[in-house]
Amino acid sequence: AGQRRGEAGTRRRRAPAVREGAAFSSATAPAVGTLSRDGEERELRRLWLESIIGRPLRASEHKLLSSSTPALQENEADISDMLCEETVARLLDRNPKVLQMKPGTLRSKLRFLEDSFPSLDAGALVFRTPRLLNIATGKIARNAAELCQLLQLRDIDNLVWRAPHLLARTPTTLEDNLMKLAYLLQLNQPDAIKLVQKNPALLLYSSDGLAEKLFALREVLGDERARDAVWRQPMLLGLSPDTLRHRLERLGSIAKRVPLWQEHFLHDCSQILVRPETRYVRLEDIAAHYRPLEDVTNTMASLLAYPMKDFARLKYIEWMPAARRQAYGAEEHEGNHTGGGNSAGDEAGDIR
Repeated sequence: AGQRRGEAGTRRRRAPAVREGAAFSSATAPAVGTLSRDGEERELRRLWLESIIGRPLRASEHKLLSSSTPALQENEADISDMLCEETVARLLDRNPKVLQMKPGTLRSKLRFLEDSFPSLDAGALVFRTPRLLNIATGKIARNAAELCQLLQLRDIDNLVWRAPHLLARTPTTLEDNLMKLAYLLQLNQPDAIKLVQKNPALLLYSSDGLAEKLFALREVLGDERARDAVWRQPMLLGLSPDTLRHRLERLGSIAKRVPLWQEHFLHDCSQILVRPETRYVRLEDIAAHYRPLEDVTNTMASLLAYPMKDFARLKYIEWMPAARRQAYGAEEHEGNHTGGGNSAGDEAGDIR
């Protein structure tokens, strides 16, 4: 239910500020007389920044060199004081521009986020969405309150953790996106709200993008089945239209070879499409190499859900009656089926 404080290691731990003079030795310092005073200070600042970021500055980050060194160091000290060392390192590596903020702003915004969303780790939240640091605290508070009202929530922490970018959107935009989502899926408002509560990122998508993804699903599943698939797995709308079409085509070609899979295809595809496509190789292997396929007793979704290491260890025996009979013999197979014996058939009876 959201990442709890301490999971990412938020600690009140003050990391010592790194002085720019300590960022390099005489071996790495510029030769005397080769740089002007301003050039020397800029070089020292660059070396110090790269020492705390842990990598060379990118071209887009060179504006940091124009900032005052004391301001940079104060901001670095603030986040080191409020966040754990690992979170600081990850945040600065991803978005070192936070050091350009007005001194004291970082500390006040981190405290605001901790107070506003007490069950969340402020450092992890900022790492996932650095943009939150550039939004006024009053605007975040208003957006959070409007979001609670729009989605009829009492506690917004879990929703913010799952989709923190929602705090950067205006309430009018979010309400408009909710109405368009309900229209595209032919849902009433209460059902649309329930769907967004399951996957709040749906409010981030444009209506044009959603329409294209739904069209890709409807081409294969039909209107009603497509709507049901999205209701069961809202994450489907997080895939690109091209990815949806490709996966639907690949799964359809596999399912045609196995009677049971073809029968359950429309029901199973919503669960399968959101899984990594590398898992489909398992289904292709079964469809290509195992006979008689009419004896397959597990759906595609159940086979993909089974852990690969156990699935490989069982060598497909447990989900194919013909293979069980061949492996154990007819009598032993009947004993396993009725609860007798203690073979591998009993060990993995949950996937028969």
